[in-house]
Parts: sequence; structure tokens; C-alpha cells
Amino acid sequence: MEPKVLEGPPDESGIPRESPVKLLLEACNTYPDNTALIDIKSGASLTHGQLCQLAKNLAASLRHLGIKKDDIVGVVSENSHKFVVAYLAGLFLASPLHLISPGYTEYELRNMFALSKPTVVFCTDKSQKNVLKVVNEFTFVKTVISFDDAVDQENEILQYSDLIKNSVSFQVEEDVDLEDQVALILNSSGTTGLPKGVMFTYKMLRTNLVHARDPDVLYMKQKEVVPAILPMLHVYGVVITNAALFSGATLAIFDHFEPTIFLETIQKYKMEQLMLVPTLINFIATSPLIDQYDLSSVKQVWTGGSQLLEEDSKTVWSRLSLQKLHVMYGMTETALAVHTSDNRKEGCGRKLVANSQPARAAKSASAAPSPKAT
Repeated sequence: MEPKVLEGPPDESGIPRESPVKLLLEACNTYPDNTALIDIKSGASLTHGQLCQLAKNLAASLRHLGIKKDDIVGVVSENSHKFVVAYLAGLFLASPLHLISPGYTEYELRNMFALSKPTVVFCTDKSQKNVLKVVNEFTFVKTVISFDDAVDQENEILQYSDLIKNSVSFQVEEDVDLEDQVALILNSSGTTGLPKGVMFTYKMLRTNLVHARDPDVLYMKQKEVVPAILPMLHVYGVVITNAALFSGATLAIFDHFEPTIFLETIQKYKMEQLMLVPTLINFIATSPLIDQYDLSSVKQVWTGGSQLLEEDSKTVWSRLSLQKLHVMYGMTETALAVHTSDNRKEGCGRKLVANSQPARAAKSASAAPSPKAT
């Protein structure tokens, strides 16, 4: 019996079939004066033009340090505007970024580094201690860079601020396979053991851009402000970031969830759509804080990652007077959504999205590696 395979609709976005990194760079040039990022913690903001120039500066500095195409760049960081600068710099170099949780233990970091073998690792104050302990066990890590300009008496650490100082012209790496070039390494959930590395290719990255033109997936308007409350190292956060950068929208970046700050930000910027997970939808459905803020601007909510409870769904619909509640079903290996629905009740999505492609999973380290692995 022939297997029954369902396919989504064809790509009718009109987006050129060329390097998605080049398309992101062109978007920066199209919307240079639009605000790209607002870092809620630091108060820093960058326009799309400023963001891309900083990313070029960082990419040029990394290239000067010897980082080249296909060298792995580890990023062990919470959400921040600096994270996005490093994200784009890695894409410009065609150096795959392995996005890693800053909350990982030494044991988990050891397995992540053994999996991808990064040449350079970015860290923050939160992750620096564990990163330095682990990188000294490996010879493949050549450089550690601190986003927070930290110093260490026993280890040489480069400062992020030093690497973005010089404004330079930079040629994006163009010798790439438009389908199979690896852009990112994202960690799977680790349901059946330690997380696996999912290779997120250029084809998948372009699929994100296609979805950014689709109102049934993650369409954003120019200059609208959307929340980056979910971890940018997760595929959901990656897709939101890509869509905002490509659309000329503004990301309001949170390094963690703090209820009052989150609600104040929605109210301040009159956000029209929220990209959430069921736990945050439960917060909106049940918290008495909601009544203290004007959230009338919110028209759409997106959710995925786990089951949405019917009771929460109904409550949020009425509490926010929503026009749409999108339920997405997918996984890291499929570049997030496979199908979606505008759903007033529980359940998974029902509309297949355009152009989704599976990824390949990198072989995971089955045991903690021995010291001084090469």
C-alpha cells in the first residue's frame, strides 16, 4: 500500500530563490531607519541599518581572527541585542551558529561543545563560569568572547565591544549551497536523552522568510513592535527573529519573563500580535494583573510548543477580544510550523503551511567526552 504523504501549498511568496542571508541583508538596506531592536533590559535600541553595520563589524573582526566559512560559532547567551548582532555576523560569514542555553550545566555544555566543536564561543556573565571551565577541556575552541566585556584572571577573553568598534565594509560569504549550507545548529528537546543538534539549513531559513509573508504563519508589518519573550536560541525564537528582520518590524527583546514589565511593554508599544507558548497563555488567562493594563491593541496570539488547554483558549479569546488565535504544530527539525489553525478551542493546527522542509539531525555525543578532545 502506497504511503499517503500530504504536502503544503506551493511557495507563492514571490521571494527570490537566492541566498536567504543576502535577502536579510537587503531587508536591512530597505528599512535602514526603522527600529529593529529594543533591548528591554538595557534600554538599548538599534535601527536595521545600525544592526547590520554592527554585524558586519563583528563579522570582519571574526574573519580577522581566522573564522571562516563552516567554522562553528557557539553562542551561550540569553536574549539581547548583542545576541542578534552575533547571529547576523555568523550568517554573514556562513559560519554555522550553535545556539546554546546559558542555563546549561557543565555536563550539558560539555556534550554540546563535543557535538558541534565550535571554534569560537560567545558567552555572558550568566554563562561565563561554566563556559570557561568546559572550553579548557577542548583544543578546538580557540577564542572566547564576552558579550558583557568581562575579564578573567586565568583565561584570555576577548571583549565584544572591542570587536564591533571599527566600521568596515564587509563582503558576505557567497560561496554557499543555497539548499544545504548549514546556517544554525539548534538543540532538540532532548526528550529521549541529551539534546541532539539539528542542522538548520539555508533552505529552512528561506522557508522562514516565506512564512513571514504569509498571514497564516508569522506575517509582520513594517515598524510594528513584536515581543521576543521566547528564547532566541529556540527554533520558535529564531523564526520570530527572522520574520521581524525580514519585514522591517521591531523586536522588543526580553532576557527573561517578568510579568509587569511584559505587560507594560505590550501596553507602551500597542502590540498587535503576541508570540507565546501555552504557559504564557495560561498567565494571560488567569493573572489578575491583566486587568491593570490596556491590552486592547492585541488582535492575534500565536502559540506552539505544547498543548493549549481548551479553558485557557476560551478565556484568552474573550479576555483580549481576539480576532485570531493561531495554534502551530511543528518541531525544530521542520523549521517550526508544519501546520496551523485559527483555533477558538483546543487542538493542533489543521492548515499545512507552504514550503516546509525537514532538517537533518547531527549525531549526538552518547557520553561525556574525555578532556582535551580534538
